Amino acid sequence: MSKRDEFLKASKDRLVELEHRLSGALQPIKPRQEFVKGLRRRIDVLHKPSVVGHLSFSQFLLVVLAGVFSAAILMVMGTRALLSLLTALGILETTRPKKAVRLSSEL
Repeated sequence: MSKRDEFLKASKDRLVELEHRLSGALQPIKPRQEFVKGLRRRIDVLHKPSVVGHLSFSQFLLVVLAGVFSAAILMVMGTRALLSLLTALGILETTRPKKAVRLSSEL
């Protein structure tokens, strides 16, 4: 038998032993009816659907415009960040005219 098989057998034996000990220690009980009713009431209260108000057309339009504007801003920022990264890595060269360096003798 390999070490893996021995380990699995030992683990299964330990699990069987643990289940046997727990079955003797843990006995099923019948809960009190008051407890069950209170628990059922709390669950019902927590999971009742709530009524959500509907947006008017102007509110809906405002939300849509804000979403489109936010998406446009994010796209512009992402594009600028990507261009800056590519330029810094030397993959992309800038098309700006380079500034002429003035020598001290020209001053």
